[in-house]
Amino acid sequence: MDGNIAIEATREIMWNIPASFKYVMYLMFFASMFIMCKGLYVKLLFVTGGEGFKGIKKLLPEKLNWSNFFKTALLTGKVPRFKNVAIFHGLIFWGFVILWIATDVVAIHFDTPFKIYKGPLYIIVSFTADIAGLMVLTGLALAYKRRYIDKPEYLSATKPKQELFMYAMLASLVIIGYLIEGVRIMGTGMPVGEATWSPVGWFLASIFSKIGLSDTAWAYTYRTMWMYHMINTMVFVASIGYTKFSHIFVLPLAALLTPARRGAVLNPMDFTDETAETFGLGKLSELTMKNKLDLLACVECGRCTQVCPANNAERPLDPKKIITKARDLALETHAAGETDADFWESKHTHLSS
Repeated sequence: MDGNIAIEATREIMWNIPASFKYVMYLMFFASMFIMCKGLYVKLLFVTGGEGFKGIKKLLPEKLNWSNFFKTALLTGKVPRFKNVAIFHGLIFWGFVILWIATDVVAIHFDTPFKIYKGPLYIIVSFTADIAGLMVLTGLALAYKRRYIDKPEYLSATKPKQELFMYAMLASLVIIGYLIEGVRIMGTGMPVGEATWSPVGWFLASIFSKIGLSDTAWAYTYRTMWMYHMINTMVFVASIGYTKFSHIFVLPLAALLTPARRGAVLNPMDFTDETAETFGLGKLSELTMKNKLDLLACVECGRCTQVCPANNAERPLDPKKIITKARDLALETHAAGETDADFWESKHTHLSS
């Protein structure tokens, strides 16, 4: 590669995008962040019984588990214990992290005085982002196959289609991003260096160049895809507070608040309490704040069911379904503005079924 090409490598940010689109993008960004934070705050209200931020101190253990927090946030926690899951989740997780970093670099270049998206950094970021997109798509394909084609029994769920939204959202972000890159490369005259550091975009640009559309048609196509990509991105951000995407924040938090070598446990039963109406866990009101946080932290991986001695002995006990049904009942009750419900008699959810 020519040294001068590498040193001068860069591209115009927001190429062929009118100023009005940029203003709309910023408005959508702040709106999506507000919606996401609102959804996460509703979950906080659920966990703290309506106390919100004031209730957080009641969640804090004597010692925060920082090692578990960083292991979960940066190394995906217990996911690598299973090789097949480690592969597809790792591809999605690290691919997404790389794309997120690339987006931040572009934002710094465009929105601040620091014009860093050029030269060797541009080449590295552009190339790794192209590869990261393929990582995400490969991981999504493997995850979809496992959950919806192989369908292992331990993955059966009370809401079996919720992952489809996640898969579609992430796949759309990557695919539309590639298409936009391809049109940009074609529209800017096929810069020779892009063949090396934007291989997927260059491949698509080569295909697009053989389609006989006018420059005007390509311009409108590019802007339409760009706006769709922005809307897709902001819907993703907003949805984090309301979908399974919330595990991005909830899982590290639960890991931080869980004492070392202690999982999600219930308080011991006091059989000497003659005033007790129930023993064990019978009602929502008997859940601690940590119990409710653990309900939200469940990602339905099925590991608890896989290692359950009763389930392995083919007894009718599925720990994961108990957790997910308890979570569904708790969230339905909270959304209805009610404060309590019976786990075993609820018309909404029967833990015994």
